This record gives sequence, C-alpha cells and structure tokens, in this order.
Amino acid sequence: MSLPDTIKIEVMGEVGRTSAESYASKIRAAMRDGIVQIELALTPDCLIRSAEFLAFLHAVHSYVKTAGGGLTISGATGATLDLLSIVRIGATIVAEERQQGKQA
Repeated sequence: MSLPDTIKIEVMGEVGRTSAESYASKIRAAMRDGIVQIELALTPDCLIRSAEFLAFLHAVHSYVKTAGGGLTISGATGATLDLLSIVRIGATIVAEERQQGKQA
C-alpha cells in the first residue's frame, strides 16, 4: 500500500495550546512518512490563538519547501487570515486567498 502524496487536515474551532499539539502531531507523522505536500483546510470558525502553532507552521513551510513540497492553508478568513498575513506563513497562499475574495 503506497502513501498519499498529499495530506489534508481540517482545522476547526479555536486553536489553542491543546488542539495545536494534536494538529502538530498529525503534521509531524505525515512528514515522518515522507509526505511533503500538506494542506490545512481551515473551517470558517477557525481562530488560531497559539503562537507556538504559528511558529511550528512556519518551520513546516520551510521544511516542506526545501523537500520539494509545500504547505497550503485554505479557508482562512477574518482574524486568522490577518494573523497569517502578519506572520507570513504561506504568504503566497494568503495573498491568493485575499485576491480571490476581491474577485468574488
């Protein structure tokens, strides 16, 4: 049985320290399995409040990019989109999300 090229993880609700650890464990497991294309699908109610999780996402983005993959963050809205823009995690993806919102 072969592994998928991409893993999609749905991120929902308020992401504090406890839930951030759970999401980080899923991402780490995927990277250990050699998956370097990671998609985080944020639900409309998602609000990231963990600075550690943001720092972790930045490190993941750097790692998967050098390994030939990428980190995609989709569905970011409101305060979460603004926060991701400020800390520049997946800056290209966040910019695309903003452009799509302007076009709609």
